[in-house]
Amino acid sequence: MASGAVNTARQVGAVMGTALLGSLLAGRVTADVPHQLAAHGIPAPARAPIEQAVASGTTSTTAPPGAVRAAIEDAFTSGVHTGLNVTAAVFLVAAVLALTAVHNRPHQSETHLPTLTTTSTTA
Repeated sequence: MASGAVNTARQVGAVMGTALLGSLLAGRVTADVPHQLAAHGIPAPARAPIEQAVASGTTSTTAPPGAVRAAIEDAFTSGVHTGLNVTAAVFLVAAVLALTAVHNRPHQSETHLPTLTTTSTTA
């Protein structure tokens, strides 16, 4: 039963972690695209269709111009950095929690195994 519970928790954690980090990445990219387009000098009238395409995930058969591509890449990089920072924070909290909550440390225990004694019988 314990093995099944551990496997279930591992699988649920992997699915939830991937889903949460994916939505965090998508949200960060969508929020950062307008700022990156402005920073890369894309004219204001051309920004709205690009922002809408990035938000909806639509693609084109032609490659975007260099400045638009750079703006989208910078927004994606910002999203990945945010995801990595959140992951690092979760790992740090989990490590601190594990260090403080785990008390079963056999190497620090005062319990010793009984020693076996052998008796010899002489005839």
